[in-house]
Amino acid sequence: MSGVAGRRDERAGSATEIECEELQPTEAEIEPGWRRLLKPGRPTLAPVPPTLSLQDLAQSKEVSASEEDHPPSTLAGHVMWKLAMKMSNHYENRLSVRVVRCETVSAMPAVTEYVVHVVDLHTRVFWITKKRFSDFYFLRRKVRGIIRHAPEADDEEKDYLRFLLDLPFPRRRFRPASATAISRGMGEIEVFLRNLAALEPDSKLQRSLLKELQLEMCSDEFVSSLEKIDTTAEIPEPKWLTYDLFRRLNCEGTVEGSTCYKFLQVFRNRVATIESTLCTQCNKFEGATLAAAAVGDLRNTVSSIEKYIGDHLDPQYADTLSLLDQSVNVPSILEDCIFHAVEDTVVVPLEKQVAFLVGTSVDKEAEQRLVRNIERLRCRSQAESGIPEHLQSDDNWGLSCHHLSMIDERPLPVDKIHELLRSALEIFKNCGEKNLEWHDNSALTADDYLPIHIYVVVNSGLKRPLATKELLGAMIHPSLMLGEVGYFLTMFEVALKYIADM
Repeated sequence: MSGVAGRRDERAGSATEIECEELQPTEAEIEPGWRRLLKPGRPTLAPVPPTLSLQDLAQSKEVSASEEDHPPSTLAGHVMWKLAMKMSNHYENRLSVRVVRCETVSAMPAVTEYVVHVVDLHTRVFWITKKRFSDFYFLRRKVRGIIRHAPEADDEEKDYLRFLLDLPFPRRRFRPASATAISRGMGEIEVFLRNLAALEPDSKLQRSLLKELQLEMCSDEFVSSLEKIDTTAEIPEPKWLTYDLFRRLNCEGTVEGSTCYKFLQVFRNRVATIESTLCTQCNKFEGATLAAAAVGDLRNTVSSIEKYIGDHLDPQYADTLSLLDQSVNVPSILEDCIFHAVEDTVVVPLEKQVAFLVGTSVDKEAEQRLVRNIERLRCRSQAESGIPEHLQSDDNWGLSCHHLSMIDERPLPVDKIHELLRSALEIFKNCGEKNLEWHDNSALTADDYLPIHIYVVVNSGLKRPLATKELLGAMIHPSLMLGEVGYFLTMFEVALKYIADM
């Protein structure tokens, strides 16, 4: 291993190509059926006692107070707090990793850097790091060494963890690769990293692997700074559900994870076939019907996975959340966690494919006309935009414009929908401060709201409003179309049509 460490900072510089075979799985490692047979059981959530007297609860709180300065104030908090104590050391993995793009180093054109987005699922801290292929190569090599040299007592677990080494991984090359090879390798690296991040820290071996990933994505000092962030005011139960869903959906060794990865591969191949119907010379596309059907199938598949997760969710999550304050909407919290987890696993990796499919349904001439009209209307004042004087905003609807512009920055459809909703509610809130009864029987009618919304759309700076509208309409969950989200999405479509027809 000292030789490996000594070569860690070596960079590509040779004109020849070397393909490393030592990282390929052995015949024993690819024996069929080992993953299903040797997977250790997944630990379940700590059970919630069916009954608990006030005296017992008081005693449990006294024990908690003796161990920590801030004991939990509820039974649910006590249960989840006990779990947190088991996972509190810095080996605990909470990272969601996504390889978003690759860049060429200006000083070394033959070297490619991968831009990695990392999110700490506990604190929700987001950061960006850049890595070269050699960093991922040596990380995988280190993972293999840890698995191979684990104690003999861990043979069963070692056999299970070898699925990490069975995952496709790009070969090490010492000359510039093609754009296609780089793109394929980027996807394979991301799958490896997310499978590594999805391990369960219930053994010393897996904690060692998670620590290696953690230290590759950030320094030990940065990990310590994350642990110092105070999150005691946040509800911990949804975070534990987020951890559980991330591991189930991103691990190749689980039914859910295997299903998601297979679907991603099949859908990419399907979109590649649809793209082949595009005539580059005449700029004609004959696969519009196929593209629309593919988007519909994607939405149906995402909904099916979300339903499966919801139906097979450990009921103790709902039981524990129900013991919190009565103002907590348990079904809404569970639904939101599931929607985010599934879309992050399935929709985000298909971002380019979805953008292509949705783009085929956009009228290019209408989009250009819309952009021209937006530029022309941007210089208009609120009064010139038809907003009555008593409804005009002192800050030109700045916060509402900000939320609408954030639609372009959110990768998940559910988050894009939430930004649209926040933008609309800011309009009602602003008018509510003008003594309008906007909570119930709102005095802000559709005729009052639409001019304001048009003004916000014009000044939001959305890059492709029509494509955004098509994406939201195609990927919104069917259950959300029945409430206020569906109403505001319809108003968004009306606003775009009005602007385009001016």
